[in-house]
Amino acid sequence: MLEHAAATALGRGDLARSAASWAEEELGAAGELVLLHARQRAAHGRYRPASDALVPLWDGSAPPVLPWTLADARVLECGLALRLDQRARARRELDHALELCAAMDVVRPLASGPAEVIDLLVRHVGSFGNQEDLAARVLATQRRRAAPPVALTDRERAVLSLLPTQRSFEEIADDLTVSHSTVKTHVRAIYSKFGVRSRREAVARARRHGILSADLR
Repeated sequence: MLEHAAATALGRGDLARSAASWAEEELGAAGELVLLHARQRAAHGRYRPASDALVPLWDGSAPPVLPWTLADARVLECGLALRLDQRARARRELDHALELCAAMDVVRPLASGPAEVIDLLVRHVGSFGNQEDLAARVLATQRRRAAPPVALTDRERAVLSLLPTQRSFEEIADDLTVSHSTVKTHVRAIYSKFGVRSRREAVARARRHGILSADLR
């Protein structure tokens, strides 16, 4: 299962197909094969068919062999929902994944999830109730393994530190005693360095890489 996930992430369709063939021979109609087929569809941009392919896992007609397969599938569903711009469903799937991981005391299904799922986790920190500790453990793995993606100037870091707040750019300019146009210039630089297009995306990226604390709001 890990080999197939890695091959898919690396775009190695030949290795992914080889792993899937082995799984089919060894596992038959187990839930793991359902997950592999869904991942293959998702890798080709077929997000709705990928989600549909997971139904046998949810209705119990394809029971999994591995205890964490359902958590892996929930993480995949979360990513698919985000791709389909179904934000409410993505949050529900994230909650399901957190509950399953917490029950097994594991972080790998979420910690190895796609960037958009981690970004969603970051955006909702503080709202997971009993699963808050697990969410923090997942984010800690991200900070340990990922170096900051860019080098920011001191002034860019100062502007970035205020982006999670509800302050307007004019209010940020007043706080930092600079002009409104200067703040906009720094924000554009931050967006460019992070490869994002919005304030929310910049904050999520900075939190995921440990540049901003997840509890700053």
